[in-house]
Amino acid sequence: MDFGGLINGFGDMLKGIVDIGQGVVKEAEGIGPGIVYFGMDISVLVQFVLVFIYTNFICGLQMLTNLTSCFVYYMLDVLASITYIPISIFVFIISRFGIPGYQLEKQFWDGMEWLDRKIYGKIKFHIIHYPKSVRKKCYNCKRLKIGTFGKIISEFIDDVEDPIFDLLFAGVEQAGEGVMELFQGLMELLGGLMSIL
Repeated sequence: MDFGGLINGFGDMLKGIVDIGQGVVKEAEGIGPGIVYFGMDISVLVQFVLVFIYTNFICGLQMLTNLTSCFVYYMLDVLASITYIPISIFVFIISRFGIPGYQLEKQFWDGMEWLDRKIYGKIKFHIIHYPKSVRKKCYNCKRLKIGTFGKIISEFIDDVEDPIFDLLFAGVEQAGEGVMELFQGLMELLGGLMSIL
């Protein structure tokens, strides 16, 4: 008689029951903190979504309200951007030939900023900026920026991946393995019984 199948079957079934029990305990321990963590993250995300929508809506209204008085400045910006296109193309081309075009462009604008501060300090006139009153009325609006909003969403996704997912499903894998071990042990037990009979 072959009792090896019976012994292995009982052993696998016992191991499966232990793994199922441990998996259920892990799941019970992790699901509460996982739900709390997920709930806190969702509430933060909802707050940021509402702030993003509200602040951008208010800024849009502000821009519409000030459109008539700011239109000239917006058109000057469009004209300056169009005029700057050949320079951008030139910087791109020379950068492809190993010349540090973007670095030179940054140095130029840093120098212009320095010159602007010096001139403004002497005669209170900007050479590369609009006056503060124009910037405040036409360009400055406190709102949640898209980059910040994207960072919040990225942090939420990272939290869902780890630790929320791990907490919510802490014991599922072990319990699943236990179920498979239980069935495998049952099959071995049945096979052992069949060999005896």
